[in-house]
Amino acid sequence: MQRRTLGILVVVGLVLGVGGGLAWWFNGQAQMKPDTTANRQTVVKPVKPQPKKKAKPRPKSTIKATAATREIDAILRANRFVGTALVVRSGKIIYEQGMGYADATRHKTNGVNSVYQLASVQKSLTAGLVMKLAAENKLALTDPLAKYYPRIKGARRITLRDMLDMKSGLRLVAFPDKLNSENGMLRFVQKNVISQPQNIGKWDYSPVNFMLLAGIIQQVSGESYRQYFTDNIIGHGI
Repeated sequence: MQRRTLGILVVVGLVLGVGGGLAWWFNGQAQMKPDTTANRQTVVKPVKPQPKKKAKPRPKSTIKATAATREIDAILRANRFVGTALVVRSGKIIYEQGMGYADATRHKTNGVNSVYQLASVQKSLTAGLVMKLAAENKLALTDPLAKYYPRIKGARRITLRDMLDMKSGLRLVAFPDKLNSENGMLRFVQKNVISQPQNIGKWDYSPVNFMLLAGIIQQVSGESYRQYFTDNIIGHGI
């Protein structure tokens, strides 16, 4: 069984209650006041608050249960899995299920279409794409950073392998509040990256390494990082 689990990855009552209460009070007042024009009391029925609309149910998996899917389900539940599990065999989805809470305080559960923050998981996927390009001889891990970004200080001494290992000595002096494009991100990085030659070869976690590797993937593949990622991981896998 080939498995690919992607963390693929969401006041009315108060208003109605207050509104209903006010309507009841005003109507009660109206019932107590006589109608002088007709010389009789006017009876007005209280306005009932509208019932809350029921939330649409979250999409559920349509995969037919089998012995294999029940076994997968039991394993995940025994390990208190939280997230969305997707299992593929021979190109066919055999298991798809959301488990646990996306927001426990609001009793919001995970579903098959839940969206997740990948965070640093993206780095391992970016590394996989770099290795794919290396296997195709489109780049080499011994390539200096200067081959792709010659304006970065000290780039001749830094290799792609150093960047993958977080041993490049590169750091960002600032982080963007908002970026609207890949190229915008890469321009920001080149403007705000600093090189610390004394730290080359020493492990020092810094996301800038993989931000630049994403730019290198873009240069080598001739596609945007997003498109290359979609074609080679989401579309076909590596």
